[in-house]
Amino acid sequence: MKIAIAVLKTDGTAEEKEIEGGARLLENLQKEVGGFIEPVRYIEGLPPGKLVLVNEDGIALKLPPNPFITGPTPLLGNIILMEDADLT
Repeated sequence: MKIAIAVLKTDGTAEEKEIEGGARLLENLQKEVGGFIEPVRYIEGLPPGKLVLVNEDGIALKLPPNPFITGPTPLLGNIILMEDADLT
C-alpha cells in the first residue's frame, strides 16, 4: 500500500511523493526526516485530518528551522505533511 506525503524541506522546496506503507511505513517516514519521528497535530491553520511529522531530535541535532511552518517555536528540519488516518 502506498501513502501520499509532502516533504517540506529546510531549503524551501517541497516534494510530493508516495512511500511504501504497511510494515515499512515507520522506517520510510523516519528516512524522510532523518531520525525518529514526532507528530505535531496542533498547528494553527493545519487542515482537519492532516498531520505534521518532525525529527524528534531536531534541537539536539541542531537542525535548521523549517521555513514552511513558523511560529513562536519553530519546527526544525524537514517536515512531513500527511493524512492523519494514514499513520494508523
